[in-house]
Amino acid sequence: MQMMKLPFGRKFISEEVMAEIKAEDNMTGDAIRTVIVSEATSAGLLWRGERNVRGYNEHPFDVALGHERTLAMCGIEIKGDTDNFSRLPAQLSAYQFTFPSVYIAVHKKEIPDWVSKDIGILRIIGGKVFVEVQASYTSPLAISTEYEWDVIMRQNGLGVHYKRIRDNLKILNGVRNNIIFNRFFGELAEDGMKRYKKFYPLTMEEIRVVMGWDLLEHYKNLEKDVSSLEKRLKTIKAILAIGANTKQLMFDMTGGE
Repeated sequence: MQMMKLPFGRKFISEEVMAEIKAEDNMTGDAIRTVIVSEATSAGLLWRGERNVRGYNEHPFDVALGHERTLAMCGIEIKGDTDNFSRLPAQLSAYQFTFPSVYIAVHKKEIPDWVSKDIGILRIIGGKVFVEVQASYTSPLAISTEYEWDVIMRQNGLGVHYKRIRDNLKILNGVRNNIIFNRFFGELAEDGMKRYKKFYPLTMEEIRVVMGWDLLEHYKNLEKDVSSLEKRLKTIKAILAIGANTKQLMFDMTGGE
């Protein structure tokens, strides 16, 4: 998955810096969101808020940022200075299910020790956004060795090298990312049809892999298309034959005049 490069500066939060932050006025979650969205959109990023996962609103996302060219995304959970972390485990689970990189955005609050090291931290200092901890992403394909992939493939009668399979799975992960990106940042048609009036297409490589994984179905569809074209071709030939016969008949009737 494409990791998002955020347009915010990096900042080491020393005890002295934290003391200065504590002296600032409290910030609400909405105020933190306003600062983040302002800086992100000024840098050309797309943003959406309060979108849900798996079709229901149990875990709404505070901010989703997207890069229009690379389709990179990140999700940001915001905690105001008077908020608590009681729902954070469930919230982070929903974020990590959806986004390749996840951040918690705070002002004065200190992040609990139990938060995963994959989660990044954004901190508002003096009305500006800084990256305190960079988010990271661990691919699920990294849990097994090359040897295991090759052995399992051979024992299933498949002579496919592990690298080709893993590369294709990464591309399919890109397809999933594309679908989620369109869910957040595409524009649905307003005519009641299930389609987008503006959407971000798959790459040719992603299309090729998807077609390869469903080759039999595409072959069936191609057979139907060929059959339909053959019928249309026969109809066109019949029409042309009728036209030729009519022209010859008119020629005969007029004596060639």
